[in-house]
Amino acid sequence: CVDGLMALHALGIVHGDISMSNVLLKDDGTPVLADFCESEIVGSRTIQLRATNVAPEVLSGGAVSCAADVYALGTVFAQLLRDISIADVRETVRNMFAEDCKQRPALSVIQCTMSEAVSLQSELVRKALDTAQSRMNELLNAMVVLSKSHEEAKRRVAVAAQQLEAERAKCAAHEQTAS
Repeated sequence: CVDGLMALHALGIVHGDISMSNVLLKDDGTPVLADFCESEIVGSRTIQLRATNVAPEVLSGGAVSCAADVYALGTVFAQLLRDISIADVRETVRNMFAEDCKQRPALSVIQCTMSEAVSLQSELVRKALDTAQSRMNELLNAMVVLSKSHEEAKRRVAVAAQQLEAERAKCAAHEQTAS
């Protein structure tokens, strides 16, 4: 995602519509940038504004810029990282929203920070999956126990039904001999 944005910026092009819906994951989990319909040459004003991820300088009438893309990318990262409490990651994301667009971090800094954040997110996901797998195993074990209990209950009911039928047969035979 950041590599693609760096390549665009190196060509003097801004993406102009960086949002969660425009960051896709490849099969290996690598994020990539998508939807270049709003891409423009740096400095143009034809990009459609989306208030949720538009830099303040663009909202106030300034031209789109690479710094505006960094701001928009910050909104995506902020959404992804809101549960991570690592100070460096939070500081980088916070700096991506700097009022002074010159204060926003370089994409190389963002890329390094994002790699760290992705590793942290991967670890959190792995732990969550391990926990879910453990709970699933507990649930499956409980289902096996219930299934065995159910089978035992069915067997006991069948035995009781056979005994009841045997008792009925004895009673019927006894009634016939009594008459």
